[in-house]
Amino acid sequence: MKVLVKDYKNTRKPPRCTIKVDIRKAYDTVKWPFIENMLSALGFPVMFIKWVMACVTSPTYSIMINGGSHGFFKGSRGIRQGDPFSSLLSISLLTRALKTFHLVSGLQVNEEKTTKMFGNVQDTVKEEILQRSGFVESQFPFRYLGIPLNSKYLRVSDFDGLIDKMMAKVHCWSSRHLSYGCTSVSKCPPISWEWVCKPKDTSGLGIRNYSLWNKAALGKQVWKVACKKEFLWVKWVYAVYVKDKNWEGYEWLQGDLSAVSWTKWIWNKVNIPKHSFIAWLAVHDRLRLRDRLCRLGICNEEACLLCGSEPETLQHLFFKCRYSKACMVNICTWIGIRFRTCNIEEAWKMWIRGVKDQTKRKVLLATLIALLYHVWLARNHSYWQKAVIHPQKLCRVIRLEVIDRSQQLINSSWSRAQVKWLFKLKQSV
Repeated sequence: MKVLVKDYKNTRKPPRCTIKVDIRKAYDTVKWPFIENMLSALGFPVMFIKWVMACVTSPTYSIMINGGSHGFFKGSRGIRQGDPFSSLLSISLLTRALKTFHLVSGLQVNEEKTTKMFGNVQDTVKEEILQRSGFVESQFPFRYLGIPLNSKYLRVSDFDGLIDKMMAKVHCWSSRHLSYGCTSVSKCPPISWEWVCKPKDTSGLGIRNYSLWNKAALGKQVWKVACKKEFLWVKWVYAVYVKDKNWEGYEWLQGDLSAVSWTKWIWNKVNIPKHSFIAWLAVHDRLRLRDRLCRLGICNEEACLLCGSEPETLQHLFFKCRYSKACMVNICTWIGIRFRTCNIEEAWKMWIRGVKDQTKRKVLLATLIALLYHVWLARNHSYWQKAVIHPQKLCRVIRLEVIDRSQQLINSSWSRAQVKWLFKLKQSV
């Protein structure tokens, strides 16, 4: 939600309208057949659906008359508030589907609490939308799941309510079977914690190593005591170990780390984070490919899951496989660059060769990252679902994701030519 409302009123972005829907008496009016049909449509197992419906339909009710409860009777619709299955009600509704949704589910929109927020919408269009929908206009910030949402950055204090709720759940969980929960985690991670804690520009994830951070904090306190450099031993420590580095710094304790050239590609801000993570694993050659699994004795077959013609190595899957080549040619044609066979360490350089515009470079690199991610996704889909996604369909998903992500990041630093270039790409999706 925060990504959706960021820079909401930016005049360079296309017109948009957000509907904050409130369901009237949602817990009391939802129809049981609707819950069952939704679970079935989402593909849940039959036995699981029976268990859910047994929980939903089992409560009985009594009536308080003059301070005493009388009788028990079964309900015919609705669920109890706090029921673990109430998350089924979190459904994003479009305005034109609200009436149909009411007829099917029994849930009715509360027009008194449902509001609309507009961004860069003409007044005539806005008045027509409000008149047809019957809802009222609202302004930012508004609360969603207890957190205020704004088109600008939120303050740290705005998240206090959410942090308190999370800490309450953590304390509740940690008081029950914490040791059992910790010892049950036996899966070996793909990359060691030492590498994960390195900064992003030196091939890590940038997660702070709190063991070193604690040492840095302690060292800072020691330095406050020994801040008078006239002492001989202090001068010796400073001359031999500290030298011209920051004694109080966390970076000094990490040691000498060499930077990598691909950090700006992997951690490009236009990238979708999950895409960056898969690409980060790929450049470290830590994806669980069949060639790697065979060498570890986990898998007996090393043939590529997408083409079946060669061993499934990193270079083959992303750059030599017929499937990935077809996707690569399709995407290169769309963004207007020349297709070249390369490797994962050189690919990003070839994609931006000859492109001087920094914004266009970031969009191109985000496209390459998205391509790698979706080829990996298609590979996993072929294994688990026994079916290969058609390259044309995969490329369309890539184009849509890149365009949507880029549009969200349009701001005042974008020139008119850059915006037109992006919308031209959108039209060719």
